[in-house]
Amino acid sequence: MNYIYLGDCLNVLRDNIKDESVDLIYIDPPFNSKRDYNIFFDDKEIQTQRIAFEDTWSLKNIQDSLQELHTMKTENLFYLLLTYQKVAPHAFPYLVMMSLRLIELHRVLKPTGSFYLHCDPTMSHYLKTICDIIFQEKNFRNEIIWSNESSSGFKTQVKKKFVRGHDIILFYSYAEATFQIEHQPLTASTIKRYDKITEDGRRYKIYVENDGKERKQFLDQSKGRKMSDTWTDLPSFQTVNASREWMGYPTQKPKVLLERIIQASSNEGDTVLDGFCGCGTTVDAAESLHRNWIGVDISPIAISLIKRRLKDTYGKQLTAFEVRGTPT
Repeated sequence: MNYIYLGDCLNVLRDNIKDESVDLIYIDPPFNSKRDYNIFFDDKEIQTQRIAFEDTWSLKNIQDSLQELHTMKTENLFYLLLTYQKVAPHAFPYLVMMSLRLIELHRVLKPTGSFYLHCDPTMSHYLKTICDIIFQEKNFRNEIIWSNESSSGFKTQVKKKFVRGHDIILFYSYAEATFQIEHQPLTASTIKRYDKITEDGRRYKIYVENDGKERKQFLDQSKGRKMSDTWTDLPSFQTVNASREWMGYPTQKPKVLLERIIQASSNEGDTVLDGFCGCGTTVDAAESLHRNWIGVDISPIAISLIKRRLKDTYGKQLTAFEVRGTPT
């Protein structure tokens, strides 16, 4: 059974998700301020949902959360956050809010699991220090650069700085985690290096081993280039003028991005969790790749979009799922 939860992922995780039960976690949390979440609520929605979210950012709640972190015997994290309270006060409430949720995400991740945190350069350096404590620095694998540069629109109006053209995805995994690296096609210039041809028409090149001996490498045996941590081949909705996939959701990410992550770090039948699932790209990708999935979001609009998206995409082939926390 797959699940969609309406609510704050902190409460959902604590109340519903067992320890070490998830194989892969991907999150794309809101940036720093409740202003970024206000777009996900409208006047027609139940006001208690809006109030519940805004309470998350109240000074009392932040101080209570910080004290909770102190009592959880997370001393290194607690003192790191106190430092950020002084040197980065603009980021402090967000980082406290995220720390509690990251601790819960770590709790539910299997000891063979992987974790991806999608963010932008304004918060990535703070979040990495927190993740290094919670998920352990030794389990950090990559800072993935996803190029989403647009040559038009508001981004080109920035002054006195370079136009930002990428997001950052922090990748952590345990030693026994699944990892199936994707290969990219060889470039034309690389193919040209296979400039010799056998009698039966196979192209190859000569290379020299460390022992000084020459070896043949055949083009038809090459798997291609191993995927690097810089992804320039997956366009965002900012670079694609029209897409049938686009749902008008402000933070929507392309499905191919999530498919790459899910294929790399999970197997069929594994469980994938997204704690800030928005319009449901992660659960859509997980469904198409035959993974079990759990999606959580605080906005009723998001939950409605996810249900419609899944039913429109898969129809009668859709795997059974249960929605929990929907207002009556």
